[in-house]
Amino acid sequence: MNKNDNLPKDSLSAYRAIKAMELTLVFIVEIVYLCILLFSKTLRTAVFTNKLLFTLCLLMWIALIISFVCMLVDFNLLKNAASESSELSHTAYVDALTGLPNRLSVDLMISMHNTEATMQKVGCAVLRLSNLIAINEKFNRAVGDSLIQDFCILLKDVGTSYGFVGRNGGNEFLGVFEECDDELVVQFIADLYVAINLYNMSHKETPIEIEYAYALNDVEHVSRLADLLTVAYRNLEEEPLA
Repeated sequence: MNKNDNLPKDSLSAYRAIKAMELTLVFIVEIVYLCILLFSKTLRTAVFTNKLLFTLCLLMWIALIISFVCMLVDFNLLKNAASESSELSHTAYVDALTGLPNRLSVDLMISMHNTEATMQKVGCAVLRLSNLIAINEKFNRAVGDSLIQDFCILLKDVGTSYGFVGRNGGNEFLGVFEECDDELVVQFIADLYVAINLYNMSHKETPIEIEYAYALNDVEHVSRLADLLTVAYRNLEEEPLA
């Protein structure tokens, strides 16, 4: 996943390792310097009696301390850069409202399944909150957004054990499953309906209502996930299941 102008994780790790080596070397040099000064009476006497030598040693010691402090600052900056990189990545690929993978993540998943080899036994399901418009009209948009969030919690809890689940925009969601057959999709939908029915028992005024469709590559034999999703969406429009 791209990080825009941020350093990739591998680069950050390599740079952090280099800085750690530099910091260790500076620390060792300082320790050796102090040990020699401490245990060599002749050198210590020469340093403290010769103003020029004393000045040179003092400047060297100050330079080492400054280098050590600068490297500590670099470590802190690297830590902040890694944190910002992770946060930007999360923002880019996760839907802000629901916390599910967003359309960008869906596009990435599609790009990963674009050959016959990657499409073997892949299945996909597309789902739609069928009563979202009615909820928005009867109550307000905030209630509709809350319904989307609640459904996504259920979808994530159920779907992640089957495969990839994400939001494809608006009131549409999808799942992409490896090693998928008709039985697996049916079980996924059944488990999702169990969670929905439990939810609706305590949300009678704003229940979750969905319609869905799915497509299996064992049946369609396409070479790209984009084509399989097209079939699933066509099924959703022509013969939606509920």
